[in-house]
Amino acid sequence: MKIDLAATTLYSINQVCEKLGVSRSTLDRWRGVSKALGVSSGGMSAMTSGKNLLDAMNGAPSFPKPDTYLNGAPRWTIQTLNAWVNANNAPRQRVNAFGQFEESDE
Repeated sequence: MKIDLAATTLYSINQVCEKLGVSRSTLDRWRGVSKALGVSSGGMSAMTSGKNLLDAMNGAPSFPKPDTYLNGAPRWTIQTLNAWVNANNAPRQRVNAFGQFEESDE
């Protein structure tokens, strides 16, 4: 995909999180990003995948790959984000102030 920077806004991870109203850890889980967790014994680290059986059981959506990378940082276009949201991949439930799930208005 060719990107015309003069006509296209590219969104960073933080901007995507803000637009979607989710935390960075939620976006990372949707993206299936692996994280290294430090382990104190022997200075080793364990790798855990953001996509696991629990995520699949909870219906964690599969997030689209970035449209491009700038200096190694992933970037998405608004068209990609809109297509993902409109394809009904976005979660339809939200948690209220009491920690209970409630259906969205749409």
